[in-house]
Amino acid sequence: RHLEVLVEVARRRGVSAAARVLHLSQPAATQAIAGLERTFDARLFDRAPDGVAPTQAGAACVLRAERALAQVREGLAEAARTRAERERLRGRDAREPG
Repeated sequence: RHLEVLVEVARRRGVSAAARVLHLSQPAATQAIAGLERTFDARLFDRAPDGVAPTQAGAACVLRAERALAQVREGLAEAARTRAERERLRGRDAREPG
C-alpha cells in the first residue's frame, strides 16, 4: 500500500489528492510517506504551498515503485488466467464420460 501512496502522491502532486483516490485518510497517506522516508533515510518530496514534487531520491523510488506495482498486477493477472484455465479444464473433465 505504501508504494501505491508514493506513486499517487507523485502523480497527483499532493498527499490529500492521493489519499482521496486511494480511499485513505490524509493522515494515513502522510504516515505512509513518512514511513518510506524513514526507511530510505531520504526526503522523497519537496513540499510547497502549491503541492509536492519528488526529490531526486523520490523520483527514483517512484520509478521503481511503478515497476514493482506493474509486476504485481501482471502476476495477479497471470494467476487469474491460470485459475480460470484450471476451472475450465475441470468442467471439461466432469462432462467427459467415465
